[in-house]
Order: sequence, then C-alpha cells, then structure tokens
Amino acid sequence: MKIISSLVPIFLVLGIGLIALRMFSDFLNKDEKKGSSIHDIDDVFPYFKVNLLSEAELKCYKNLVKAFPEFSVFAQVQLSQIVGIPKNDRFMYWLNRINRMSLDFVISDSKASVLCVIELDDPTHGRKDRVVADLKKDKVLESAGIPLHRFRVENLPTIPEMKKALALT
Repeated sequence: MKIISSLVPIFLVLGIGLIALRMFSDFLNKDEKKGSSIHDIDDVFPYFKVNLLSEAELKCYKNLVKAFPEFSVFAQVQLSQIVGIPKNDRFMYWLNRINRMSLDFVISDSKASVLCVIELDDPTHGRKDRVVADLKKDKVLESAGIPLHRFRVENLPTIPEMKKALALT
C-alpha cells in the first residue's frame, strides 16, 4: 500500500506532462486542423464554377454600364471594402457586424470614390433574415454617407429611369 501511495505523485506528474505535451502538439498543428496542411492539396476539391451574377443582376449591370459610361460599375462588392471603421478597441465588433455582407453594385467616379450603391431586391428580401440584413446595410451606408438605391428585380428600371433615379450626371 505504501508503494502505491508513493507512486501516485509520479503518475500525477506523468499525467500532467502528457496533457501538456498533447496541448503543445495541438498548438503546433493548429494550421493543419484548419485545412492549411500541404497534404490537403491532394484532396479532391468539390468546387465548381458558378455565374457571378444572376440574370436580373446581369441585366441591371449592363443597363448601369450603358446609363453611366463615364463611371465605373462594380458588382458583388464587400460592404467592408467601401466603409471605414475607427481603429479602436471596438474595431472587430463593428467589422464582424458587416462581415460577409456584399453589395450588388457600387458606382464610383474616375478616382474610385464611391458615388452610390444599388441593391436589387427579389422576393427573398421579404424573409425575416433578409429584412434584418437589408436594414443593417441601409444603416451602415447611411452612417457612411453613401447613397443607396433599391430596385425590385420584378420591375427593373430602364436606362432613362436609372439615369433619373440615380441622378449622377
């Protein structure tokens, strides 16, 4: 019994050592667990090509380019690329609120200064999650002083209607 009780501290130290070794090993291999291992390139990737724009978006894009040839029209722009966030202790909080949000179209002048944003709303924009996302985009753009124009895909404006609605020229 005395031998067993004298071995307990040794087993305890060994156990703690093994746990620490495992944690250190996990730390060293953290990139491999995130899919950045060199061995991952041997995997068969499941990706396939998709169109950048839907039919309605493509029609709107072509009309925007024709209506405003003196400006640049960008499609599928990340919201975080056109608004700034103060670099303070809440930077990540505010960035995470708009993370992964994209804008259908951004029109800019020759100096790449954003003139306005165009969002196309289809029937899915009536869903609760989309309503919340749209309200968030509206508030972010308003806060940054960037004009936002929303068009319904069921009733896309003609080129003259776009010129009038956006009033950029």
